[in-house]
Amino acid sequence: MIHVYPNPADAAIAALDTSNLDVAVSTRASQSSVDTIDANVDTLVTNVAAIKADTDAYLDVAVSSVRYPVQTDINRADGMMVISTLVDGFAIEAANLDVSPGGSYTEVLNVNAPGILWWASCHRGGGFSAGTLNIRITIDGTVALLTANASTITTAGSGVVGVGYINNSTAFLMPLRFKTSLKIEVTSSVSQSNAIDAHYLYTLD
Repeated sequence: MIHVYPNPADAAIAALDTSNLDVAVSTRASQSSVDTIDANVDTLVTNVAAIKADTDAYLDVAVSSVRYPVQTDINRADGMMVISTLVDGFAIEAANLDVSPGGSYTEVLNVNAPGILWWASCHRGGGFSAGTLNIRITIDGTVALLTANASTITTAGSGVVGVGYINNSTAFLMPLRFKTSLKIEVTSSVSQSNAIDAHYLYTLD
């Protein structure tokens, strides 16, 4: 890199009147000018804080509102199927659940945090008394799903799937978002004692 400096002895340089330039710089450096700069900087800092506040109040909320929405009205088939051997190994098990009296609901899971439910099912365990078996899922305080299986469960390991589905002996996950709470319950038309097994899989934000 080549640097070129003016020669102070050059006639053109010597002829420059720097007095006005010096005065202009001195004027800009006055206390009032500095105060003005400080005020402008303070205003910018205040504006940054205001922008952040608006971002937190509006933009963040807006972005959150368009993410995968909460679902509280699920409509699906309620057919019975063999479940037990298909979910072992990936879903959490709540085994040997009671229902008493018949028609009441037994809590399987209760979470008070945002997240996604991927799987929920229940099936007949050992000692099951002949009766129906269904699952109820409540999302953010609203009953999102109550299976309506009206058939008596007679085969061990058979039951109903509330979230997810089974096809060709393969279990498939289905995402169901909850924002504030999730509750899973099971019910039977008759009293059950240590006779219902439930499975679920969920993640928290």
